[in-house]
Amino acid sequence: WHEDLFTIDLEGKSGQERTAALMRHFRDNPPTEIAGVSLASVEDYSDNSLRRWSGSSFTSKSPLGDLPSSDVLVFRLADGGQISVRPSGTEPKIKFYFSATRPATPSGAAGYINACNATRSYREAIVALVQATS
Repeated sequence: WHEDLFTIDLEGKSGQERTAALMRHFRDNPPTEIAGVSLASVEDYSDNSLRRWSGSSFTSKSPLGDLPSSDVLVFRLADGGQISVRPSGTEPKIKFYFSATRPATPSGAAGYINACNATRSYREAIVALVQATS
């Protein structure tokens, strides 16, 4: 498995507004595919809801449980990957956390390399989505 963090710094008051706009965009228009991998579900911790992607539409929201509200989205992918996104609590920036698992190999190296390649692909796809919303 492999995890990675990518942060986009957005300066000043306009940066705070852009961060909020990006969170709204991802919340209202979640990607249905990231790096060629289909979305499985979206967890929205602002209202503690879960929506599953059927391949053509989202299911209605179902509750995640009794959790404190937080401005966090988690995109779970069909290949087991995960992308979490949240604004910084103290600075005008938005943070993306990438996680991927791949089957172990006898040497272990190939599975790790494949997971690294997956997180890199996720990151590149998210950067392209952010740039497209500019």
